[in-house]
Amino acid sequence: MGGVGFDAAAHGISGIRAFPIRQGAEAVGAVVVGTSLPWINENVERDTMGIQVLGDLVGVALSLAADEPTRARLSTEVRARTESVASVEQAAGVVAERHGLTVDVATDMLHGISFRTGSSVTEVSLRVLGGEPIAVVAEAGDTD
Repeated sequence: MGGVGFDAAAHGISGIRAFPIRQGAEAVGAVVVGTSLPWINENVERDTMGIQVLGDLVGVALSLAADEPTRARLSTEVRARTESVASVEQAAGVVAERHGLTVDVATDMLHGISFRTGSSVTEVSLRVLGGEPIAVVAEAGDTD
């Protein structure tokens, strides 16, 4: 996770691969697959073609929208959602690493702070990724 220090193996992830969701030549998102065994493993056959076909089908479904404004809106929503999910996952890894938590507990913490402060979980995550301590982010909603 790009310098975050996330120990994927400690959380049961030994392999990960992202497959693009494509619209024409443009990638608008990704299908991300994590595995408990390394991705390249002589004892395990991976269906990479099937996963890429799934990503391509999502891209086709997006492009079949009735009109150009709808297609553009859906593509923008997929991109935004992909970026949001990535931010939350990275922030959860940062919080887990800094505080000795599991990623699930750290994710729940981000969602709890989001609810309590009235900020989106993406906004909370971006603040954590920007270097703010989780306690400062959590106090942002306090008006006492």
